[in-house]
Amino acid sequence: MPRFGVPLALDKATEERTCVNYAKLCVEIEVAAAQDLLENIVVDIEGCPSVDVNDVPNVESALPACHEVLPVQKENQPVKPLLQNETLLTAQGQTTVSLMEQGPIEKQNSFEALASINDEQAFPPLQVSSVSPKSLKKPRQASLGVATVTKALAPRQRNCKKISNPSSEKQNFDKIAGYLLPEWSRFCNYDSTPLGRIWLFWKSHVTIRISSSNHQAIHCHVVDNITKRYMFASFVYADNSPDQRRQLWDELVALSRVLPKVPWIIGGDFNEVRYLQKRSDWIQNMHFSKDSMLFNDRLNEAELSDLPACGPKFTWSNKRIEGLIVKKLDRLLVNSTWFSTFPRTRAEFLPPDISDHCAGSVTIMEVATQNTRKPFKIFNFWTKNERFLNIVQEVWSSVTVSGCYMFQLCKKLKALKAPLRELNKDCYSDLQGRIQQETSKLHAIQIDLLANPHEDLVLVE
Repeated sequence: MPRFGVPLALDKATEERTCVNYAKLCVEIEVAAAQDLLENIVVDIEGCPSVDVNDVPNVESALPACHEVLPVQKENQPVKPLLQNETLLTAQGQTTVSLMEQGPIEKQNSFEALASINDEQAFPPLQVSSVSPKSLKKPRQASLGVATVTKALAPRQRNCKKISNPSSEKQNFDKIAGYLLPEWSRFCNYDSTPLGRIWLFWKSHVTIRISSSNHQAIHCHVVDNITKRYMFASFVYADNSPDQRRQLWDELVALSRVLPKVPWIIGGDFNEVRYLQKRSDWIQNMHFSKDSMLFNDRLNEAELSDLPACGPKFTWSNKRIEGLIVKKLDRLLVNSTWFSTFPRTRAEFLPPDISDHCAGSVTIMEVATQNTRKPFKIFNFWTKNERFLNIVQEVWSSVTVSGCYMFQLCKKLKALKAPLRELNKDCYSDLQGRIQQETSKLHAIQIDLLANPHEDLVLVE
């Protein structure tokens, strides 16, 4: 197998053969002469299986540890001076990595950064060979060095995950909330998501008990300590993923089955439009997406409807100068029990201010007590009263009405209301008082009978 390149150094794991799935080594090659000849590289280490390097990385991405990448230096072009221990990568004929002293570059030597390595260090036998000639079709430049870039980004990704600490984020939330709203109670779903996507605040005249929470919703029991009214509330911030949103729709359907007679309100960002007309890019004959159809089906299954609200037609904007899109993603949903419990509910969507969403506001107004008369009703026991027929006959003969028979009937029945109400008041009003009065008379007769037994008193009783 022909030898290609000059091996300079191995990393510790490769030298000790503790990890032979891949090798880390430094080889000096003439890149300008070899890059167009090689399709892949095979590294042979004595006593270990061969390792294929399928993608020959780009020169500039092959050494991500370098601090700076410079363009190709032309001949006789001055090179800027470098500070001590600064790393430079150039691409003039061959790849050069140098640790430069203060002053201009005098010579470009391959892998001069490795000059400090002890030459007496023992290296295992090493051979780098060209396995196959490169095909006529050159590889895509975008694919070169992908493995190197991925390895370079992996530590950053791990560090980013470590930075997102739920406990520290919750401490920041408590600190901010305690400063801005010191007298308010609060809750956030940091236990379900590191970002704490939903913040919930309430005043002291309201009692809230959290039922459940996840990264898309907070469900809670709400009691107004002043009016003693109870409701169940859900605060929603739907995920951007359609699969995650489907789980939220199923969760709302499951809750609707256990809350059939409880006033329930759901508000927040559902990240889904319910009607095509609620998006600015709607065009005629546009078809419903599967996600929108599923959203509507789940709301109908849960028997949830939009609370009538005033305000802008759309509640979300991408705030782009070019390609502006606005949609109605925020909703206030209630069940049928809500309408019967809180018939005077006022909802409004406010301007977005610094946000890209409109805030929703719900106001529950007390039903005004009006001194309205009760509807007229005829009780069957009125017909057994000796005065009933006389009253009907007197009214029927005294009222003279011209018109069709149905009109005459309606007018005479209406004229009967006042006399029959008077009959009910005289004979059947204050039934509880009348019962107590008759009961007192009965007790008096019974006491008299037991004190002076007589047949007449038995008949009276």
